[in-house]
Amino acid sequence: MIDSDMQEMKDRLRRIETRLTNYMESRGHNTGAIKPMWVAQGNAIHIAGLGCSFGDMLKVIPEGLAFRGDITIVCKGIRIGVMYIDPHYTVAK
Repeated sequence: MIDSDMQEMKDRLRRIETRLTNYMESRGHNTGAIKPMWVAQGNAIHIAGLGCSFGDMLKVIPEGLAFRGDITIVCKGIRIGVMYIDPHYTVAK
């Protein structure tokens, strides 16, 4: 019981932190969060750590990119995952 209550509290705090960070960044404050980086050569997204959200990764894909295939996710020089982009999908912000 205590373990599930602690997990619920951690999950709620994480969501609050995410919302607060997004709010502060939308107001122009530097939160110190390291954003992912798009690398066109090799169609890759480089992230600083495993705490990077999928939404943040999608935001760095260039607008209007008409691309079909895999996008590699790289963390600290190690390939940790791959995203497949559907041929009918066009990135729009």
